[in-house]
Amino acid sequence: MKRKITILVCIMFFSLGIPLQTQALTFEKLPTVKNSEQWYVKIDKAKNTAPGSQQPKKGVFDTYSVFVKNIGKDVQNTTIEIYRNEPDAKTSYFLFSDTKNGLFKHTARFTHENVPIDVRATKIEVVIKWEEKQFNHKKHPEYAGKQHKQTFVFTEN
Repeated sequence: MKRKITILVCIMFFSLGIPLQTQALTFEKLPTVKNSEQWYVKIDKAKNTAPGSQQPKKGVFDTYSVFVKNIGKDVQNTTIEIYRNEPDAKTSYFLFSDTKNGLFKHTARFTHENVPIDVRATKIEVVIKWEEKQFNHKKHPEYAGKQHKQTFVFTEN
């Protein structure tokens, strides 16, 4: 009798168990924007939908565009990196990097038109690294500058 009660309790526990909640990164409202004094970053619908370009695969990945604009000082040696989180992991998955993006001058812009993001991801990180121009005592720019990094994190709102 005790065995039957134990089995019944176990079955009830597992059948009524705690529901697992997983939430995929699907932006309800696009574009979504984050900015700072130096950078403006926008995630939007994929821009390149021409045949032969990366297209979303239902249940596997969606595609987005990432737009970055320099709204601050002139800088040098800029790098853009894009990551997404790995479901059930503390690590991020590297998606893309660009060092030839031309984001040196104020108002310069960069766009990656089709970034595939796994449907299980819940976070996108856009990391921007750059160097600030340093000036010598005669007000002439030097190439060795302070290095900076800024991370913009996008999650579903």
